[in-house]
Amino acid sequence: MFDILLDPLTNRHILLADGRAGRPNEFAGDDADCPFCAGSEQQTPPALLTIADGQTHDHDVANWSVRVVPNKYPAILADEATGAAHEVIIESPRHVASFSELAVDEVADGLRAYRQRMWFHRDRGRAKYVQIFKNVGPASGATLSHTHSQLLALPFVPADVENELSTSAAYFRQKQRCLFCHMVAEEQAQQTRIVAQAAGLIAFCPAASRFPLQIRLMPVAHDSAFEEIRDEDVKSLAALLRELIDRIERAAGRPAHNLILRSSPFDRGAVEHYHWHIELIPRVTNIGGFELGTGCFINPVSPEEATERMRGL
Repeated sequence: MFDILLDPLTNRHILLADGRAGRPNEFAGDDADCPFCAGSEQQTPPALLTIADGQTHDHDVANWSVRVVPNKYPAILADEATGAAHEVIIESPRHVASFSELAVDEVADGLRAYRQRMWFHRDRGRAKYVQIFKNVGPASGATLSHTHSQLLALPFVPADVENELSTSAAYFRQKQRCLFCHMVAEEQAQQTRIVAQAAGLIAFCPAASRFPLQIRLMPVAHDSAFEEIRDEDVKSLAALLRELIDRIERAAGRPAHNLILRSSPFDRGAVEHYHWHIELIPRVTNIGGFELGTGCFINPVSPEEATERMRGL
């Protein structure tokens, strides 16, 4: 059964997808034959996109480096009318778990697949938002260890994204300045929470981090839509992203983690008060009743201490 439900109290959408209970769980030992490894392509639906030798294809090819397929156990039912879809982006034919185990060029190909599929769903003009995320390790929600990300094309803009947009829009109206640009300027001025920087990119532990070792990665220049990232910038992003995940894993003993990409909704155009950004969230603490009951998070590690820990690696 599939349905999209809206809680009128919180204005949050809920995806009802009871078929996902049947997903394979490699961590439980019931899926030794990994469906994402090269040679197991018949275990997934046919590819929507592949990358091989730097070339992009809309079908399966041999010697692929990235393969995008429909999710066999979707959280949302594919719908031509609304553009809804659930896809899996397999970032390597090799059986590795994390971006830190891939070469920079491999990570870059994965990011290019993100961009290509966002272009596809934007240009169809049906979905309102695409959420891309990556779960690594069982504590993150992953059920398969092979490196992969997921993409959900949604017929609505999620409440958390709308909250970011409305908050940054209110700041812009009041200050006549982008809130994200202000964050960048503050972090560069203080220099206490910046973990790493690269050409046009900054990565820092947010001042109000919800989780220990949480990192926010964003462009320094104003850019609201991830799908507009230039080819020449993809490799810089890939190198920095790989470095950050490696630092998190060395600082905390390879914890499970989540990668969440936030970008402007397709129907807003270039948003003058927003930057695309990536949140890296290590799962080193558990969410308890207080967090679930209030939406407030208890973080036992200050962002400054977290930054110091990761800078030294």
